[in-house]
Amino acid sequence: MWTTLAPLIGVLLGGFMSMLAQRSAGRALERGEARRSVRELAEARRNERLTHLIEFLSAVQEAERVAVDRHHHNLADEQWQARAGQVLDRVWVMQKTTTCCARLRSTKRHVASRGQYRR
Repeated sequence: MWTTLAPLIGVLLGGFMSMLAQRSAGRALERGEARRSVRELAEARRNERLTHLIEFLSAVQEAERVAVDRHHHNLADEQWQARAGQVLDRVWVMQKTTTCCARLRSTKRHVASRGQYRR
């Protein structure tokens, strides 16, 4: 009787061990894919934030040019006022839509509200 049960027990143990190994490998693969997906998403968000930040800085630079035109060249005609309104609207929108760390956010608000920055 043991001669017929021993191979059967061996087959059952082998099958069980094989199933556990496959399940463990499948879980490890899923975890690896999840980590890769999280990294790719973080990189995409970083690139998006960087693009928005560059656009915000460009808008602030344009606002600075408008202010220089007003201050140094005494421009205040309707064309300058229209340009100033468009630029300030762009700065406002960029300031509201750009999301980033708290320190940068406070600096960004300072620049947008004061129209100046420190060098």
